[in-house]
Amino acid sequence: MPIRISSLIFAPRRARPSGRLAAASMAALFAPRRARPSDRLAAASMAALFAPRRARPSDHLAAASMAAVAFLLLLAAPVRAEVIERLPTADKVVALTFDACEAKGAPAYLDASILKVLEAEKVPVTIFASGLFARRNAAELKALAASPLVRVENHSLDHPQHMERLDADAVRRQVAEADEAIQAATGRKPRFFRFPAGNYDAATLATVEATGHKVVHWTFASGDPARGVTPGHLKDWVLSKTRPGSILIFHVNQRAPATGPALPAILAELRRRGYRFASLDEVLP
Repeated sequence: MPIRISSLIFAPRRARPSGRLAAASMAALFAPRRARPSDRLAAASMAALFAPRRARPSDHLAAASMAAVAFLLLLAAPVRAEVIERLPTADKVVALTFDACEAKGAPAYLDASILKVLEAEKVPVTIFASGLFARRNAAELKALAASPLVRVENHSLDHPQHMERLDADAVRRQVAEADEAIQAATGRKPRFFRFPAGNYDAATLATVEATGHKVVHWTFASGDPARGVTPGHLKDWVLSKTRPGSILIFHVNQRAPATGPALPAILAELRRRGYRFASLDEVLP
């Protein structure tokens, strides 16, 4: 009868003396033993270490102090500064904004051709005027601001191209003196601020926001003050870039000769596409 290999491999064999010795050693190693006094002492020490204890008054005081510190740190944490470049909507709503810049030694005036279009079209607009511009054109801005469709906002005092290079006191002066000039002309203090040339850094932005103004820029540059821009080029560019929530920027200080002729076609086409025009004051909280 043939012998099966598997039966030889897995069949129990008679234990040799060495096998009995190894088994006894393993049994002794893992067998429970009678606890010694030192074992009971160690166990008691560990239990005392990790067992919950009754809270002392000092514990409650420490917890209250930590909570107070955390609350004060939360209050002291700076609010994240923000530059608004789009309206907070997915609807077909856009905002028309116009910069009215005047720097030192460069007198500027309102562009009559643009004003005629805005009056005829009855669209809400926001004008960002520098303080010097507001002083020079106070009567005209007063007449414009009498319309519920027009808001005049802050574009600095004298349009420094790099406000990020100014110290905090100079930044605050740019904002405050422009506020005073605009309020004197229109009877209304500005809510919004726009940096000249769009230049700022984190410190300058935080300083302006600390004055209580929201900073509003634009979604894309229209480029209307650039040399050689024609009404046709301006119209095509603006219409190709406008999306729901866009903040459009133009210039109304006689720096952009193509804007007045291009505006009627821009407004008509946006209306045909289903867009509605809104002022920043209406859309931004």
